Amino acid sequence: MAADTIGVLLSTCLVNEGSLSATLPYVIDTLNATKPLAEDEAVCGKWAKRLSKLLSARGNKARWAAYLLLRITARDCHLTVFNANAVQWLDTLARHLPGQVDDTIKALVAAAHEILLRTTETPELRRDCGAITLPSFLRVVVAQMKGVNTSHRISVLELLTSCMAIYPGPTKPFAERIRDHCLACLEDRAPSLREAAAVCFSRLFTTTSSSS
Repeated sequence: MAADTIGVLLSTCLVNEGSLSATLPYVIDTLNATKPLAEDEAVCGKWAKRLSKLLSARGNKARWAAYLLLRITARDCHLTVFNANAVQWLDTLARHLPGQVDDTIKALVAAAHEILLRTTETPELRRDCGAITLPSFLRVVVAQMKGVNTSHRISVLELLTSCMAIYPGPTKPFAERIRDHCLACLEDRAPSLREAAAVCFSRLFTTTSSSS
């Protein structure tokens, strides 16, 4: 069943990047309703390979769709496939973060949150992610704090909040810069930015009491 479902999606809905946004609702509904990615490692591997290609697409609409699918994939896919791809996915999202705005960056942040959350299911991956992947990932995120517009700044704050909640230890070296940025944002005229900054600021305490 999983092989049939994924086969249909790959052969009909994910073939043309230009029309992906039109078929995306059907793909998302199918993945959420049938959960085919969790059943078969080989089938899930084929899906992950195609998704990695979509993530390299240049068009904003195609990337937006890829981020939405990545969030679902990270949540539901076979654990072996997830463990094999999680670091690559995070590296890709870090490279894409600069310059993304509005719905695209919101989808990127949601995908990153789901990946970070699931890396904690495997002790070895959690250890490697915290010690190796997160420091470089956070350097990129922190460098984007000033953002290109308000929506970008809010999304970066939300991503930092996720990092502190899931991996407080690796976030500790960046805590002072994050604190100063949050305090500056609390003086901004945009209520939504002030709210995101307040939530992010409230998470800073986790970095002072944890090394995990």
